[in-house]
Amino acid sequence: MDPYCAVADYSKLPKADWILVAHEHPDHLDLKALNLVRTDQTIIVCPRVCSKQVEGGVVLDNGDSINLEGIRIDAVAAYNIVHKRDNGQPFHPKGIGNGYILTFGDKRVYVAGTRRISLR
Repeated sequence: MDPYCAVADYSKLPKADWILVAHEHPDHLDLKALNLVRTDQTIIVCPRVCSKQVEGGVVLDNGDSINLEGIRIDAVAAYNIVHKRDNGQPFHPKGIGNGYILTFGDKRVYVAGTRRISLR
């Protein structure tokens, strides 16, 4: 989910079968990190806002679903209403980015996307 070079050396990690991308901000859509872990067979799932940057990505809009290897992936609206830009617009407006619900067996896991964490 959201590989990001500022927090890991992706050149040392195994290649990904799937990659889920939450939205277009560079700490979620880092093309360098993405290209370090993808192969020609890697399935990249992303919202429409990322599709121009992610070659061969599978676009899921809010409310869409896909089944990958027996795991259902539902794209749900990922947004915030508290944190806003100086102009009053939210950093993550509703309808743009995705969170994902992965369902396998009787388990459901919600993934909201990764976030860069600063330690002070």
